[in-house]
Amino acid sequence: MELIIATSNHGKIREFQNILKDFPITLLTPDTLGGTLTIEEDGRTFAENALKKARAYVEWFGRPALADDGGLEVDVLDGAPGVHSKRWLGEDTPEAHFAAAVLERMQGVPEEDRGAQMHSAIALAFPDGRYWIEEGITRGRIADLATNEVEPGLPYRQIFWIPESGKFYSELGDDEQQQHNQRYQAMSRLTQQLASELGFRMDV
Repeated sequence: MELIIATSNHGKIREFQNILKDFPITLLTPDTLGGTLTIEEDGRTFAENALKKARAYVEWFGRPALADDGGLEVDVLDGAPGVHSKRWLGEDTPEAHFAAAVLERMQGVPEEDRGAQMHSAIALAFPDGRYWIEEGITRGRIADLATNEVEPGLPYRQIFWIPESGKFYSELGDDEQQQHNQRYQAMSRLTQQLASELGFRMDV
């Protein structure tokens, strides 16, 4: 089975490759397929955007496709940047500006009111029209300052503090990622369905 990872974000591609490394499938990326599709992410929710992207790749390339959409939701900002996380400050805004913009808006907000969450929706669509969607959430808070650890393509992680781990999101190791990463949460449920689809027995 060939499965398209429908994103050009190399940070996300690495995560999906790690999660699916034991599956008897061939993972394809936009680079291996000759280019990324331009898809307007105009859905009202992360799930709508993820499914739209997955279906677009299925229609264009005729193979199953896995796509996600997600972002940061800050409690005192009424859930912003939310579904607009990647376009919050405009399409051409440098990544470094996103974390700084959140910190600026959070100036003077006491620690007990700095709650936030990373929210991810993942869609797996098939050429026969079937699709599966799963979502995951990681709770934490917005730090007062950003860490120096930066992950390209994942600009909000350097200001997102996870109290359970005592670390910034961007500082989590591979084992900790599996415990706290919202994309891993959603994928853990999707992989169960995918294993059943393939007749593949997962190690537990």
